[in-house]
Parts: sequence; structure tokens; C-alpha cells
Amino acid sequence: MAIGMDDLREFGLVDEDTAKSNGQPSPKLRVLDVGYMLSTVPPPVPWVVEPLLVAGCVTMLAGREGQGKSMLALALASAIGHGSTMAGLDCEAGQVLYVDAENGEREAHRRVRSLCVKPETLVYVEAQGFNLGADIELIAGLVDEHEPTVVMLDSLRSLAPGLDENDSKQAEAAVRPVSRLAQKHEIPVLLLHHAGKGGHEYRGSTAIGAAVELGFTLSRHEEDPDKRTRRKVACWKSRPAPEPEERWIAMGSHEGLITLAEAEPYRGERHRDRDDHRGDVLDALDGMPRSERQIAKETGVARTTLQRLLRDLEADRLALKVPRGWVAHAPDALDGGPPGPSPKNGFSKPNPGGPPVGPRRGVGHVGHRGNGHDPDAAEYAERYHKRQAEGRWGAS
Repeated sequence: MAIGMDDLREFGLVDEDTAKSNGQPSPKLRVLDVGYMLSTVPPPVPWVVEPLLVAGCVTMLAGREGQGKSMLALALASAIGHGSTMAGLDCEAGQVLYVDAENGEREAHRRVRSLCVKPETLVYVEAQGFNLGADIELIAGLVDEHEPTVVMLDSLRSLAPGLDENDSKQAEAAVRPVSRLAQKHEIPVLLLHHAGKGGHEYRGSTAIGAAVELGFTLSRHEEDPDKRTRRKVACWKSRPAPEPEERWIAMGSHEGLITLAEAEPYRGERHRDRDDHRGDVLDALDGMPRSERQIAKETGVARTTLQRLLRDLEADRLALKVPRGWVAHAPDALDGGPPGPSPKNGFSKPNPGGPPVGPRRGVGHVGHRGNGHDPDAAEYAERYHKRQAEGRWGAS
């Protein structure tokens, strides 16, 4: 009886690469060995630049125009070429393939020279008439030819001309091939993109953010006296590892050379873009529990921004996560508080066995920075504990 490639693969006698080289397609569904996963330690995260670039993953660096996204990316490329540290980021030595549809040859020449790129460690490609969705194989060909350690794409908008960023299908068609490129070649891809308005980490459909494994925003504060040179790098998504703390970078120049270094945080930072939405979110929490999806739809706040804001509100004791979603609550009635807040304080009726529902509209909105003490709620909590100890909790 003749034994074919399918038989060999079925019995584990040939790997997928061998099957592909013999013209056999890889399976669309592959059962993973959970027993092996449970009995072994997971491999370490294959960082190339921690915490930004991971082998096999796409990282998005988003920022408003003029914030220095391209400069930061090229500075990383230079540091990777030297195998050095840039602004506190340790870079493994390697080669970078930089595909640029934004800046043009003259600007590329100036930046490459002023960043002291190490010869033969940067493959700089100017893209004209290129489209990510249709022409990703051209980049794959360059990857096969030059075998870079990292691929950098500048930028999504310019490399996908005509893309309606708010159309999830178009966004998926443009970005998903980039993810497949990273996975197939097991290299990091840095994708530059524009940040959205109103606190949104990136511009366009959530399908864009969903297609990347790591996401960072580069920004500055207009009140910062050093805003010309100081930038903040903040993470809004990190699938391979916990989200890192934000870091600050100083971008400067000296005798024609561009310099990047670690910077002190802007101490005058009191306002975060997501704080602009606190009132709207608290209004949405007034009443029955709401899911994150419902809150995002009602307020128009991006899902990732909303998740951070809800954590802020929870830390400020203004919101509470319950089994059916999120609710607002009275700060002093939270810890071991009664099943339901007191009607006389503008809260809902007692709700035996349930979580505290929220305060009336307006309680704890933007600008509320008191100690959270509410005499009525405190009195209600005290009565609750007393009656609970006596085993006779009932209606007020």
C-alpha cells in the first residue's frame, strides 16, 4: 500500500514546512497539545526591543501629526543596527527593513545621516503606488531577500491609499496581511499610524487595533514648557506581556545630529484625554448595570479608552464592576455596604442580595475631588451592618 504525504503528516512523521515544500497545504484547523502545555513552562517572550517589539507580533505606534513617530522609529532602527540602548530601551543587534511612503528621499537622507545609522544595517525602501492589501507579497519578497530582524512600515494611511479607516472590512483587509507577515517570518513589524481625536489611541475602526498585538501612543502636552522636545510613550495594548509603565523621551539635536534620551516626566500633567469623558461615562452608569459594549456605544468612547477610564473610576470609588456590567456607586457604601442604597439619598430602593446600584445623576462627576464622604450613605451603611448582625435586614 502506497503511503502519501497526508499519511505521514497524520502520524506526525513530517512537519508542516516539509509538507508545504511538497505542495501540500497546511491544515486549516490544528489541535494543540494541551497536556504538553500544562506540563511545560511557556517559552519566554521573544523581545527584540522590550517592551515595544516582539518577534512574530505587530506593534502599532500611533500619534498626531508632527509628534515624531517616524523619527522615533528610525532612531530605533539605528539603535537596533548598533545593538545599543536608545532612551532606556535595550535593542538586540540586527538589521531593519524600513518601508516609507511618507517622507521622500531628501528627508530620508537627512534623517539617516543625522541618526548615525550603522552601514549595512538598514534597508530603506521608498514606496510609491504601493497598497498593503494587494502588494504585501512585495514586502515579503524583500524580507526573504534581506532577512531583516525588524520590519517598519511608515505609515498605514500612506501605504494603503484610499483606505476608509472607519470601515472595519477595509481596515481588516489592510492590516491583517501585516499580521500574517509577522507571524510567518517570526519577526516584529512596527506599523506607524495616526492617533484619533478626543482621546482615541488610534484613528479609525477598532478592527485596526484588534489586528495588532501591541499598541503605543506618542504624544506631548501643550502645557509642557519643553513640549518641543519632550514626548510621552504610553501603552494601550500588550498581548504578550503586562502593559508597561509609560515612559518619557527627550528628542533633541546637537551639531546636526539627532539625539534621543530618557526624560523626566512632565510634572504639570494633571489632565488626561480620557478624563474628558468622565461625566458622559458616569451618566451612562446611572441606573441599571451596563456592559462595556453598551457604555461605549452610548458615549462614543473608544473601547480601550473606556476600559482605562472605568478602572480610573473604580480606583476613585465612583464605579463598581458587578456580574452584569458596571454601575456607579456611593463611595462610603462600597466596602461591605448594604445590598442596596437608601432611597432618601437619591439612590435606588434596597435590593437584597445585590450590589450597590449607582448614585443619582451628577454625583461624583468631573471636578468632584472631595473625600467621598456622604453622611446619608454612611448612615445607611451603618444601619445595614447593625441589622445584618441582628439578622433582621429589611426595608427602611
